[in-house]
Amino acid sequence: FIPLNATIQSQKGYIYRNQGFFLKERAAHQKSYSYSLHSRDTIGMIYSIRDIGGTYESLEIYDSCNWYLHAALKLANTFGNEELIRNVEFSLTDNYKYLNNYDSAKYYLRHILKGMTPKSQSPAFANATEIYAHCQEDDSTRYYAEKLLQVGNVYGKRCAYRNLTKLTLRRHDVEEAKRYFDNYVAYVDSANRLKSQDAIANAMSLYDYSQYASESQKAMADRDKARMWLMAVLLALLLAVGSIFYLISLYKKKQRDMQTNAMLLESLTSPSQLSTDHKEAIKGKISMRLLELLNGQQKNHINDSEWNELISDFQVVYPDFLLKLNGLGKFNTSEMRVFVLIRLGLTPHDISTLVNISPQAVSSIRSRAYKKIMHKKGSPAQMDEILMKL
Repeated sequence: FIPLNATIQSQKGYIYRNQGFFLKERAAHQKSYSYSLHSRDTIGMIYSIRDIGGTYESLEIYDSCNWYLHAALKLANTFGNEELIRNVEFSLTDNYKYLNNYDSAKYYLRHILKGMTPKSQSPAFANATEIYAHCQEDDSTRYYAEKLLQVGNVYGKRCAYRNLTKLTLRRHDVEEAKRYFDNYVAYVDSANRLKSQDAIANAMSLYDYSQYASESQKAMADRDKARMWLMAVLLALLLAVGSIFYLISLYKKKQRDMQTNAMLLESLTSPSQLSTDHKEAIKGKISMRLLELLNGQQKNHINDSEWNELISDFQVVYPDFLLKLNGLGKFNTSEMRVFVLIRLGLTPHDISTLVNISPQAVSSIRSRAYKKIMHKKGSPAQMDEILMKL
């Protein structure tokens, strides 16, 4: 739609020019330039810049017109399109006429005459006739006027007869001047009729282009809206599918963890390699030391060195306890100490005294550990049952 919109805006600009709405014309050509720039259409950009310059010429702001036309010519030269170059040079020739800079006008006129095509002969000869007539170069004026009478359109012949009338009057050739003037009046009438027809056609074209532009914009808006809805639906589907896969994978992981822990709990029994008497002796040693701490007058909690000694004796009695406990989950030092004391048969109150935390904290540690292992809520007593099996 972008190249099409550029063309629509350009044509609207020409119609506005014919109707005398020059500010609307400039706005239309500026939009056309934006569309051409967006689609990287160099030819469209050149025409749009030239036409913006033409708008300033209509507004009689000739310096601004000159700036835009030279910018268009520079871009046309860079692009290397001779037809575009001649086209912009036509506009420059007209502008220099309005600026009364006939030397510059002749400079570009020579370029135009050198590279003109059959299609461009009428405007080229008309420009030459006007320029040389203003400079009162009668021979050149007559030469190009006669050329214009041979190949020119209605507007070109009107220009030729007008300048030939002026030329013969300067030479006091009244009879010939009258003949040229009669032809001039005839072509003025023809040109006015054509202009009226063009005005009606342009008005209809403006309506058609405006309607087509409106329909094009509506079609683009509908297409963009449909695209956005499609993207929203696809995104929603992707999120739904992703969520389902995530929940399935999470459920499977939980099932695997529960099966692993159940199997581990079932295999927690292992025969001891030490004699029962030896184990009982060490258990007695541990119990005596804990009783001393619990009944002591000054300090009743276990320091780090005492814990190291206790753990060393504990592993003799329960050699697989810590290994199996680590297989159930990852626990910190405080939690491991609580679990060891539970396995030794101490009450939560005694445990809170030995590890220097509150009884509530001891209960909370056991409840959290059960949930971590079994993936569901449980009581401290349920965790104790697991520990006593290790």
